[in-house]
Amino acid sequence: MHRASRALVFSAVTTTLLATAASPASADVFSTNPTTWAYIDSAAPQSTFLNQPGDARLGTTVGADHKAHTYRSFFTFDLTKARGQVIHFANFYSQEVTVNDCAASAPVELWRTKPIKAGTTWKNAPAELQRIAGFDAGAGGYCPGYLGVDLLPVVTAALGRHETSLTLELRIAKAKEADPALGRTVTQPGLGISANHAPTLSNVGLYASDLPCGTPTRHAMANYGAQFTANVNDLDEFSALTTTAAAWPVGHPDERRLSGGYGGTTPIVSFDLSAYPEGTVLAWSMQADDATDTSAWSKPCYLGIDRTPPTKAPVVVSSLYREGTVAYGGPA
Repeated sequence: MHRASRALVFSAVTTTLLATAASPASADVFSTNPTTWAYIDSAAPQSTFLNQPGDARLGTTVGADHKAHTYRSFFTFDLTKARGQVIHFANFYSQEVTVNDCAASAPVELWRTKPIKAGTTWKNAPAELQRIAGFDAGAGGYCPGYLGVDLLPVVTAALGRHETSLTLELRIAKAKEADPALGRTVTQPGLGISANHAPTLSNVGLYASDLPCGTPTRHAMANYGAQFTANVNDLDEFSALTTTAAAWPVGHPDERRLSGGYGGTTPIVSFDLSAYPEGTVLAWSMQADDATDTSAWSKPCYLGIDRTPPTKAPVVVSSLYREGTVAYGGPA
C-alpha cells in the first residue's frame, strides 16, 4: 500500500487556482468543497455512509473482515455563487492518498449523477446521468497521483438548466471495478471556478434627448452626426468598462459600422453619419464590455437622416413670456 503527502494536494490546487487568477480583475476566482458527500459499499448494500470523516473510497479493497468491499464515492457541490455569471474555468481536483497496487492501471471514471439522498446506499445509489471523463491512474505514471478534470462544459450546462448544485461520482470502471489491485482512496475533492458577471445595458437612447428609441417608421432625426448613450451596470468590482455602438441602414445589416471604445457607466458614443444620404433610416444598437465579457447588444433603436432645413422659421409662442414684455428672468 502506498501513501502520498497531503502537501502535494495544496501544491497542485494552489498552482491551478493561481493560473486561473491571471485573468482580468473583474473575474471572481474561488474554490468550493462538497456540501455533502457519501460513499457506497457493496459489502453493506443497505447501509448509508453519509458525510463520514476521512478520505473518499473507490474500487475494491479486501477489508479486515476478509470481505471484498467495492466502493463508489459521490460529492455534491453548491453552484449558487456562480449563478448569473459567465464561467471561464471550472476544474474538479483531488489527490490519491492510498493505492492498493501502483503497478496496476486503474480506469478511473467521473460521472454526473442524481443528487445524494439521506438514504443513499449501494442498493439505492444516485442514478448515473453522464460520464464526464475517464483516465488511467497507476501504472506508468506518478502514483499516488493528482486527479484533475475540466468541468467547464458540465458546470455551464448545469447553470443553463438553472440547477443550484452538481453531484459527481468517482468510481472505477464497471468492467474492472471488482479487481482488488485497483482500490484506492482520495482526498475530499474541490471545485475551482473562475466566473464573471457580464455587464448589462439599460436606458439606451440619444444623448440629451428624451425621444424614445422609435420604430422604422416613427423615429428621431439627425443630420451629420449623433451621440448615443446608455447606463452600463457591472456587478463586479474594478471592471474596465468600454462601450461600442453599431449602426446600419434598415434592411442592410451587412453594412453595419461600429464606433466606440468609450468607457464608464454612462458612456456617450459619437457616431459619424456624414456618409449616409438624405432620407436614410438607420437602425442602431449598443454593447458594453468589461474586458472579460460583453453584454448582449441592445435592441435596435432607429434614426432618420434629415439635412433639409424647414422652409419657414419656427414660431415660438408663450402665454407667460409675451414678446416685448419680459426679456429674461421670472419663474421657471
